[in-house]
Amino acid sequence: MPVSPYAAEAWTEYVLGICVLVARILCRTSVVGMNWDGDDYFAFLAIILWTAELCMFHMIGTHGSPKGLHEHKALTLTDEEKHNIAIGAKCMLAGWCIYVSLIWALKACMLFLYGRLTLDLKQRHMVKITAVACVAAYVSLIAVIGSHCTPIQRKWQIHPYPGDACALGTPMHYALFVTNVSTDLMILAVPLSLLWKVQMPCHRQLLCGIWLCTGGFVVVAAVFRCIICLLNDKKANIALIWSLRETFVGIIATNIPIVGPWIARAVHNLRGIHSGGRSKTSDAGGLSDPPGGHRLSRLERRAKENRIRRGLGWTTIRSRSHDYIAKEELELQSKSPSQSDWSGITVSGTGSSGLVQ
Repeated sequence: MPVSPYAAEAWTEYVLGICVLVARILCRTSVVGMNWDGDDYFAFLAIILWTAELCMFHMIGTHGSPKGLHEHKALTLTDEEKHNIAIGAKCMLAGWCIYVSLIWALKACMLFLYGRLTLDLKQRHMVKITAVACVAAYVSLIAVIGSHCTPIQRKWQIHPYPGDACALGTPMHYALFVTNVSTDLMILAVPLSLLWKVQMPCHRQLLCGIWLCTGGFVVVAAVFRCIICLLNDKKANIALIWSLRETFVGIIATNIPIVGPWIARAVHNLRGIHSGGRSKTSDAGGLSDPPGGHRLSRLERRAKENRIRRGLGWTTIRSRSHDYIAKEELELQSKSPSQSDWSGITVSGTGSSGLVQ
């Protein structure tokens, strides 16, 4: 039996999404061990929901759905076909709940990440307000999914035809668009306030902005999905594949700030290994730099960048907590050179020097 293009795309996106999520968890675990933060647990939850979403969509594709059904067509269905469509409709209801939960789990990952990057009370307050708005939006959306067609048995009713609101789920698409896009824009506003205080050249600030503001791609995917699903509201396969595409984009965009610096660092280390022999040969006959000169500069800058390095590892932000900085500077200067140095990687580097904690 040949595999449909939609099925091939769905499984490809699923495998890539799982690889990204697993890589993200491994990166974080290698740094913090099992002292996970909230986003690590939500990333693990995302793996479960991502798998469940694909399973539900496969069930819908196998059994069918009420989309495209009408009164006259319902009369021509056999009992077995009615039974299969009813199962598909139940899977569609479950798929909606799983899909929404996965999207909001990815939002939670970003909020916990931004929570580690914030430096002052104003930014923390902004993250908390956004988190409350996301929780309220999630509860409201789940309520719309469960109550827009009552009694709930009408969602899998075949004959008499329950109406477009129940069969097509149009109210859910509108509710999803409003809550999803509005909360994405609120989340997107958080890193913009962080970047306003970044101390780095413009090109690096732009790079950090792209990496931190990947939520913009999620907004675009959500808008495209809503428009296409409403234009093809009677084609279940279109709605399913675009839901998977939006979720896949969300998984990639959410985890780029975590996995990206590690990929860049791995590439940097590979280049260092490749050129290591020549570097040692050229350095053998020369004089080494005076100990402590450049390293002390790195220690001072590392103390100031401590909080941001816990989140991403390659952004410098002005911190107003001068007492905290002074304390860390004293602690860092009291360490041995091997403890203080970051394997010879300068602070002024790009993503290759960052550690995500």
